Amino acid sequence: TQSIKSYTGFTAPEAQTVTILPDGSQVVEYYYTRNSYTITFLNEDGTEKEQKVLKYDQEYNFSKPSKVGYTCGWYNGSTEFTELSGNWTITRDITLMAKWTARTDIPYKVGKGYR
Repeated sequence: TQSIKSYTGFTAPEAQTVTILPDGSQVVEYYYTRNSYTITFLNEDGTEKEQKVLKYDQEYNFSKPSKVGYTCGWYNGSTEFTELSGNWTITRDITLMAKWTARTDIPYKVGKGYR
C-alpha cells in the first residue's frame, strides 16, 4: 500500500492495495481532487444576489456592482474586501455582503448654481 500524501486545497484519494509484480512493472496512480468552495454574495438587505463556486486557487475576476451616486464594498462580518479580483486562495465557503455608501464628491445643482 502506497502512502497517501496530503496537499493543501486537495482531497486525497482512497489508498489502494496492490500486489507489486516481481519485475517492478506495477504502477499505482493516485488522483487528487481540487476542493471547491462557494462564495455567496448578499445584497445589503441580506437577500442572496448570486453564488460562485471556485476551485482551490482558481483565478476569478469579480465585477463590482454599481449604483449611481454610491460606492459598494463587500464585507464578511466587519472585514471589507476592497479588491475582488485576481487569484483567490480560499480554504472555506465565504459569504460577502454588499454595503452601499453615498458618495459625497458629486457636484449637484441647487437652483441656478452648482455646489
